[in-house]
Amino acid sequence: MTQSSGYMFTAKLTAGPVNNNGTIAINTPDASNPDVDKVNWEVAANGYVYVNPAVLVAFGSTFINVTNRTGIPWPQHSEVVLVCPSLASAGVDLTPRVAALETQVANHETRITTNATNITTNATNIAGHETRITALETAADPGLLPA
Repeated sequence: MTQSSGYMFTAKLTAGPVNNNGTIAINTPDASNPDVDKVNWEVAANGYVYVNPAVLVAFGSTFINVTNRTGIPWPQHSEVVLVCPSLASAGVDLTPRVAALETQVANHETRITTNATNITTNATNIAGHETRITALETAADPGLLPA
């Protein structure tokens, strides 16, 4: 079973639009879940993704208030989606995962350096080939060209 990388809370605006400084409540038992990251959230509404201060989010025990401060009304029948990352449960040691990610980053940096060296070498080779081609094309005696 895969672990969720976050939480998504949705409200369908059936009662009407949410105008600037208007607030909607998303009712959910997960509002008080300690694994919900209540700081690094994003809100998708009206075709845009917003963060603080364009949108304010307040977590209650069984609800989440989302306040529109974008200056753009969210139309009736649209959806407002609040996305929150998942925090690691208490007692989970992230050290091995961080070490693995650091190894991946180091490997990527090595590949980037190798690729940059290869690009420079290839550019030098291309320049050398172009010089030789130009010399062959401008040779005074076409009979001297290699077969």
